[in-house]
Amino acid sequence: MGNDYPQCFACGKENPISLGLEFEQIAVQQVRAEFVPGPNHQGYEGIMHGGLVTTLLDEAMVQVIVAQGIEAVTAEIKVRFKSPVRIGERLSIFGKITGNKGRMVLTEGELHDQEGNILVLAEAKFIKLAAALNKEEKE
Repeated sequence: MGNDYPQCFACGKENPISLGLEFEQIAVQQVRAEFVPGPNHQGYEGIMHGGLVTTLLDEAMVQVIVAQGIEAVTAEIKVRFKSPVRIGERLSIFGKITGNKGRMVLTEGELHDQEGNILVLAEAKFIKLAAALNKEEKE
């Protein structure tokens, strides 16, 4: 998948502190990436910071939207942590579209460990960028 956002914190190739995520489309409305968190991504010793875990899932869900030719911003995100995310373990990050209703796009995300166990689940609502910008102008 292309990267039109060179300074993005999650995927930007020109951002020196980017997470360097590279997504591939694995189904019509589903994407996947891999990531190995390092010591600089931890909160508690040996455990990835929850905010950065949320960032991985948010990026997966927006990337699946971008793969459909739509730009959107996060309106709401719900994250359920089932197990700690360990530093140094290869993770698989998935995002998929579950609905597209007018200006809203509904998504789900999953974070798996290297054995395929689900560590974290997410659901999010995104507002298509044009709709979000029009709302700002009216306020």
